[in-house]
Amino acid sequence: MPVAETDIYHTSTGQTVLDTKKGILTTATPRYASISGFLKDNPNIQAGSLNLINATQFGALTWLSDSEKGLSNADTTFITLASRTQNTGMVWNTDNTSINTNWGNAPTVEQAISATIRVNINASSVRLHTLSSTGQGLKSQDFCAVEPGVFEIPLQEQTLWYALEITGRTKCIPIELRKIK
Repeated sequence: MPVAETDIYHTSTGQTVLDTKKGILTTATPRYASISGFLKDNPNIQAGSLNLINATQFGALTWLSDSEKGLSNADTTFITLASRTQNTGMVWNTDNTSINTNWGNAPTVEQAISATIRVNINASSVRLHTLSSTGQGLKSQDFCAVEPGVFEIPLQEQTLWYALEITGRTKCIPIELRKIK
């Protein structure tokens, strides 16, 4: 590989940035944000309205709006978080840099990882839905803003897919306080 002239490369629009020193690629647009690379080694990486607080290993995090409203205003957005992807039975060479002649077979297996994210959304409460591989809701959890329009959300399920739904645009009472009443 040729020697890099700089540590940081930007696309002409500035929306995508590659930091070769950190091993992180980020993209930030009004309707899409992503952070991929050495996530565990690079806490507090920002991509627009998405901030990766921490993660357990190398991987890719994406956040996508389902409407023209954009990430901060859409009623529902979608999050993916994954690490390794390969076919079942795939055989790598001894230094794990290339595949021998055995590409394996279906099903393709993806490794889920855990992370904590911080997102900026114009709301007072949101609901995180853990999704199955077919998009079915498995469970849900509500979150109040930690400060106006800012939500800190743990992604700790053994899944790759989540939906984030705005549930409140008025004052939110944290779950812990609701239980006291």
